[in-house]
Amino acid sequence: MPHYVSANRLAAMLDVTTETIRRWRRENKLPPARKLHGVLRWNVDEVAEWMDQQAEVTVPASEELSHATR
Repeated sequence: MPHYVSANRLAAMLDVTTETIRRWRRENKLPPARKLHGVLRWNVDEVAEWMDQQAEVTVPASEELSHATR
């Protein structure tokens, strides 16, 4: 069974504020949230996959920068 977290817990996991979570949700920068018992929740597995994708996007850019400064 999937594990879901609230916006508060997601913010803590990502080390951002809940306002950032709300903004990212409005901007479609997060995996989709689901309403469970009237509260928005995020699937932890989907968030982990999203985080991996974010890391893949940022690593090549930093590698390019380090090569350009050599």
